[in-house]
Amino acid sequence: MVFCKSFKEKSPIIRFLNEFQNSVWYPILFAVLCIFSGTHNYKVYLPILCVLCVFVLYSVVFADDNKVFLPPLLMIYFAVGFDNPPSDFKTSNGDMFASFDKKALICLIVMAAAIVIPFFVRIILDGSVKAAFTKRRKLTIGILALNLAFLLNGFMGPSFEAKNLLHGAIMGFGMSALYFVVHGILDRSTDVVPYACKTVVCASYVVLGQILFTFLEKYFDGTLFYKYTESVIDRSKLSLGWGVTTVVGATLVLGIPAAFYLARNCKFGAFSYVSGVFFAVGTFVLDSRSSMVAGCAALALCMLLSCIRSKNKVLCRVYTVLILLVPVGILFYIFNYTDFKDTHVWDLVRSVLDSHKGDSGRIELWKNGIEDFKNYPVFGIGFLDGGYTTPEMNVYSNMYHCVIIELLGAMGVFGAVAFLIHVFEAVVLTFKKFRIDKFILMLVPTMIIIMSLVDNFFFYFNIQIFYCVFLVLAEKFEEENRII
Repeated sequence: MVFCKSFKEKSPIIRFLNEFQNSVWYPILFAVLCIFSGTHNYKVYLPILCVLCVFVLYSVVFADDNKVFLPPLLMIYFAVGFDNPPSDFKTSNGDMFASFDKKALICLIVMAAAIVIPFFVRIILDGSVKAAFTKRRKLTIGILALNLAFLLNGFMGPSFEAKNLLHGAIMGFGMSALYFVVHGILDRSTDVVPYACKTVVCASYVVLGQILFTFLEKYFDGTLFYKYTESVIDRSKLSLGWGVTTVVGATLVLGIPAAFYLARNCKFGAFSYVSGVFFAVGTFVLDSRSSMVAGCAALALCMLLSCIRSKNKVLCRVYTVLILLVPVGILFYIFNYTDFKDTHVWDLVRSVLDSHKGDSGRIELWKNGIEDFKNYPVFGIGFLDGGYTTPEMNVYSNMYHCVIIELLGAMGVFGAVAFLIHVFEAVVLTFKKFRIDKFILMLVPTMIIIMSLVDNFFFYFNIQIFYCVFLVLAEKFEEENRII
């Protein structure tokens, strides 16, 4: 490390590369590579992932600010492409690796180890790990309580076994490790919040870019739309290698608060504002109910907050008025220049509503979860039993698809109390020493919980990354902007 420090000080190339990584251009470059990587098979995504791994290894040795680990942490997951059609996930009883070539999957595991091990060596040597666990954080008790509740899922239940401990440890350790480690690595970083928000905006553009690529490819192939109508998009055709449509849509929603934080505070606020609107529109392209509702709610709230006491409030107010005029103009045109009853717009609306009439089996899952809670109220029945009885289903597909019922059914009262402690601490963090910017940062974990009322996002590791990063950012924002 002494050699590296001396070398960095003497080498103009290292200084230039470090300045590049500390600028917005580094997450932009990362995003561009992820767009191409995530839409192709292993012949493309493996070489690009090798390049991204080199970026990370460079940071491990030479980076002078740990915030440069945020782009790979938040985006490298989106660089994973697919070798078999993404629809294979649906026909494989939830096999999460069905879309990958087996040899390519081994290469992915090797590359993950090649960057994770040196990364942990780096943060141990530079004191980040020590900083992570020696300082009391505002959400420590809730996070640790959740970790214990995850671990004890199904304890004393009828089918409790070592696998329950394993799955609980993976979910709980993932959230706890992310929260504390991210705190540690960002402890001495500078300008972290805007850099992280720019990275998340880039990540959302990765999702938009991959959707656009897939959309154009399937559209020109003539297979994107359902055969019975050209008004409804076949969502399975828009699935990506790293996630099905609901997960893709949820990731877009998380970019909306990040974009509006930048719109309020940074240069190029107009671009950030429009980006947030694009992300909300993208959820409608994906036709995912949870992300459409959460996206509209996040957009409306952020548009309102962007006009209040911000550095760019004049610009935000102008853009808000212009955005609100768009639906008014569309309705004016429909009522005055089209046949109101026969217009294709209403056909489109009706077809979309018809496609969402069912509950996708959610009601039956929720009833099952409530029954499991009644039978095993203390620690629940565990993650492995879940809502389905098909043993081949993976643990996530087998969940109740509602965070509240999952906590009660799988982890019992113990899990529900742990979650309430966590939520209470998060509410205190949000509203004590209230700032609008901190509130917008906390919208990301809030949106994840809201969308998890009809899905499993709270338990997915890739979504937990965004969840924990923004909890840390809100705490760090409060530390840097103490109110007297």
